[in-house]
Amino acid sequence: MTDAEAGNNTVEQIEQHHRPVVDSYLSLLILISITFFLLATVDFGTLGSVRTEVAQVAVSLVTAMMLMLALAASAAKRRTLRIAAAISVVTIAGAFIATLTDQAAHPGILWLLLVATAPIIVMRRIAQHETVTTETVLGAVCAYLLIALAFSYAFLALDRPDNLFFGTAEPSTAYPYFSLVTITTLGYGDLNPVTELGRILSGSEAVLGSVFLVIGVARLVSLWTRDAEPRRRGLLRRRDSESTEE
Repeated sequence: MTDAEAGNNTVEQIEQHHRPVVDSYLSLLILISITFFLLATVDFGTLGSVRTEVAQVAVSLVTAMMLMLALAASAAKRRTLRIAAAISVVTIAGAFIATLTDQAAHPGILWLLLVATAPIIVMRRIAQHETVTTETVLGAVCAYLLIALAFSYAFLALDRPDNLFFGTAEPSTAYPYFSLVTITTLGYGDLNPVTELGRILSGSEAVLGSVFLVIGVARLVSLWTRDAEPRRRGLLRRRDSESTEE
């Protein structure tokens, strides 16, 4: 058996193992949207409210579900899923303990590493699609939003009392908004990064978002064009044959 055949067999085994959820990018997009909504409405720095503390744990649970679905939908290897599950359990437990001890349940570095890995795995899966389908397009949208989510966690991780990301204290709900504004190159108005590393990361996200759109759209268009050409030729041949018969 050649290396190529062995690799294909491995991919087929992984896809068969995750067949119920492979390429379920519509479900993933819904979970990503819910995650963004929760992150934009629940302040991780707020203490004293039982409702807020419960919401903070809920955000961790939804984020874990979203990330696990992202990996499973992209046919990630079992080892990757086990590592992601372990990180999710540790992070959720940390958020739960933080609520019990009246501490701010800020997302940790483990969340950042896991969220940053998700769009790479999703894009790798999309690149394996031989034809453009609805799930292919939805997968590209999911990867784009996951990049924004990863940078949101990165910005939040940089915010420290002695080195505020925006120069003034802002709630954690500002970071998903700021990340989306950055990756879409909408332009800053009410919030601006003041730290050097924050500015570098913000610029990097803007460039990455633009490059993603250019390369991602080009990839989808090339696949669509390749698939559409045989159909177009078949339609022309059918019309020619019908004209000849007449």
